[in-house]
Amino acid sequence: MVASVAEPFVLRKEVLRVQVSLGIAIFPAHGHAAEILLRNADLAMYSAKGEKDRIVLFQGPEPAKAALPIGPATF
Repeated sequence: MVASVAEPFVLRKEVLRVQVSLGIAIFPAHGHAAEILLRNADLAMYSAKGEKDRIVLFQGPEPAKAALPIGPATF
């Protein structure tokens, strides 16, 4: 999915490229309330920006353990 969005496209004669970063948090493992799930998915998304595949699953509250990179084959 991330790779297909990253394909260049033409808009008004200009070639545009889009990058996507996905952060994933799963109920109830990563939070029971929407606010907590969104915060944890947001933390994972910021971690994804530095990963090759740009997809990260939230892993825990500690910054060093906050996210785990996952590849497209995981989905």
